[in-house]
Amino acid sequence: MANFTVSEIITHLTTAQNLDNARLAGDRRKLPPTLRTDVDDDLAGLQAAEQATSPAEGGRAGASGARRAALDQLEREHHGGYRGIAAIDEATITAAQRLQVFVSYDWASGEIGEFNDDRIISLARLAPTISAAEVGNAAWLYSAARLGRIAAQLAIVDAMTAQASGADAQTATLARDAARKLAATTLLRVRFFYCCATRDADQTPDLVAIGYQPRREPGEGGGGGNGGGGGGPTVPAQAQITSVDGDGTATVTLHFSAAGATSYDVYIKEPATSDFTLVAAGIAETEYTITPVAGAPWFAKVVGKNAEGDGPESAEANFSGPV
Repeated sequence: MANFTVSEIITHLTTAQNLDNARLAGDRRKLPPTLRTDVDDDLAGLQAAEQATSPAEGGRAGASGARRAALDQLEREHHGGYRGIAAIDEATITAAQRLQVFVSYDWASGEIGEFNDDRIISLARLAPTISAAEVGNAAWLYSAARLGRIAAQLAIVDAMTAQASGADAQTATLARDAARKLAATTLLRVRFFYCCATRDADQTPDLVAIGYQPRREPGEGGGGGNGGGGGGPTVPAQAQITSVDGDGTATVTLHFSAAGATSYDVYIKEPATSDFTLVAAGIAETEYTITPVAGAPWFAKVVGKNAEGDGPESAEANFSGPV
């Protein structure tokens, strides 16, 4: 499958919609209802998923900013707490007692030390756990107001950590990638349909109109939206309708095969009609059952398909409706 970008898929499918809107019912090149529904749904889904990635990225940046601001405020609170301990009147605390208070708040050896984010958070979690018994005097603890400010900033850090790490953006990106894959598959099905709708195969003007694999010069490779390299996999061999079960009965089952095919398109021409109609697009099964009305003859043909394109049409098989 061609490695289309999101914008390329949106452009191709939007153009296919517009092209199909201009066609009247009965036009053999008008997309089948099921395929058209998938085009509409998958295009809308991809556009919504693509739009969702931008707010998610913006939310990530905003969360990072809020988290950084909270960490900076916590660092200021730690500096203030350190200065508060250092400012305790020496008439009420000995040097050894002051050092004990510093150590309790994790100011090793009484030094403020270097700050990084992990240490800022660690000091913030430790501060409210320090007891008067541990430091020797309730007056030597951080003030209730400072502890309240530390708790508030720590709550912001905790709330923003997951979002700042990109969790929301990652979720949105994964959803967009899934929508892109689904829409790319539908675009490939549109290509298959256009290739089979006329005898132009992969040089059909419809592909030129939607900008997907325009006409190639002889010898150029296939497989991609803008051409590809030579060699590698090839289109399937000519499809063969191997048997028809139930000729002249209420249901008829066609059996078929094509070397190298990964899916099939089935075309039926009913009695008194002049053109074949696509009745099954891109099916993985190697048989197809219809319910014919009375009359003869009915005709069927099959095309094998894979990622490289469509193989030649099978010879036409004919059968009768119920007698």
